[in-house]
Amino acid sequence: MSEHSSVIEIAHVEVPPGTPVQTIRLPARQQKAKAVVAFANYINSKGQFPANLMPFKCVIITLKHDAVAYDECRH
Repeated sequence: MSEHSSVIEIAHVEVPPGTPVQTIRLPARQQKAKAVVAFANYINSKGQFPANLMPFKCVIITLKHDAVAYDECRH
């Protein structure tokens, strides 16, 4: 990441267990993004594979007991 710091922006959020839903503000250049990914690293010490968030205009990320779910927001 440090090698590409001029073109990569990160929105880092830690969510403790039992915390209510949060809205995460993306960096100002979000409209020009070539990729938006999420990493959830709470189930396994090896972490999780990156989740592609590009198909979503708004996404709800649910941390389940043994998985992470990514769903489109319902308005």
